[in-house]
Amino acid sequence: MKIRGQIASDSSQDARISWKILGLYIAPLIALVFDLTVRFSQMREWSSQAWGIYFLSLIISIGIWQWLIFALYFIKKRTKLGAVIFLILLTPGTAFIYLASYRAYFYFKLMPNHFLIEYVFTEPEHFGVIVQEYLPP
Repeated sequence: MKIRGQIASDSSQDARISWKILGLYIAPLIALVFDLTVRFSQMREWSSQAWGIYFLSLIISIGIWQWLIFALYFIKKRTKLGAVIFLILLTPGTAFIYLASYRAYFYFKLMPNHFLIEYVFTEPEHFGVIVQEYLPP
């Protein structure tokens, strides 16, 4: 026989579990829908290898979000201040990465990838010249 308090705690625990599951997949899903919306015309021309890399990066993204949410959960169990600091550090960095990536895509019509990042570090002078050519006078 359950007492009233146990029923309430069971339902609140179910709600917390559903929010955790939603949190694990909502950020990658939003990113996927936005990306498909923005780059759909370009994606239609992709090869099967490009699609494979895209879906692999989606799986890695979901894994990273899962790791971050679980890390936040364990930090929160130890100290709520630590969880707040973790979120304060994580949120602007994540927002910057997404905004910078799509800004580069809208400006250069090229999504930043590992080849671009490698080129920036190995040939910074040439990359600077390329960027200057695209900038308005």
